[in-house]
Amino acid sequence: MGAKPNVGATVINKLLYFIDFDYYEKYGKSITGLSYIRNHFGPTAHMPTITEAVEQMVDSKELDVVETPYFNHTQKKYLPRKHADLTELNAQELAHINAELEKLGNMSAAELSDLSHKDMPWLATKPGEVIDYQLAMYRTAVTSVRGKDDVEL
Repeated sequence: MGAKPNVGATVINKLLYFIDFDYYEKYGKSITGLSYIRNHFGPTAHMPTITEAVEQMVDSKELDVVETPYFNHTQKKYLPRKHADLTELNAQELAHINAELEKLGNMSAAELSDLSHKDMPWLATKPGEVIDYQLAMYRTAVTSVRGKDDVEL
């Protein structure tokens, strides 16, 4: 995913948000357990958690962080140096992640940000506050995934 030209830190943040909140809407729990904050450009994962994980992966030579030009911006990309350990994920979680990446993985950061700004959990949260997962149950047809491509294993 990280080798795709559109996938930098912002896209990864938005993908994580939709993976977690879509899964919560369907199955009543998140996959990552991350907290997300309502920021101006959309939801972002709680940064100390992400920053620590990235630093640990860089230190252990599992990940390279590269800054590259992307249109008029500098894009931070995360490039894995080895295959991810997926043993902590069950088949339903893996199927959900793959479906989300298929559905959203080619969208730009701006497109994902626009979509997140139409999502009830983001809309109902005050700026700078943690977004409550339970708000996913009040989504409108624009972002709701309930009943769509449900994966039953």
